[in-house]
Amino acid sequence: MTSVISKYPLPTYAGTTEVRMPRGFELLSVHAHHDGSLSLWAIGNPVAEITPRTIEIVGAGFHVPDADRRYIGSAVLEAMMYHVFELIRQ
Repeated sequence: MTSVISKYPLPTYAGTTEVRMPRGFELLSVHAHHDGSLSLWAIGNPVAEITPRTIEIVGAGFHVPDADRRYIGSAVLEAMMYHVFELIRQ
């Protein structure tokens, strides 16, 4: 199997969003771009079945609801620090 690294756009506001990607992709990092956009990077088998992943974006100082989550990374976008997590489905 050959893996690829793929980029997925994220919204630039706090909250949750669904990102569709091949099953089993490993979430690597987040990155803020000079154009004001935010991206999630992941690696895996590009021909695997597409599945939704729930991503949570939390601004520094914001309330963080109780949930099972896995930290992906943080990024500064303009004057805001965003912390990005994957919500773990039970």
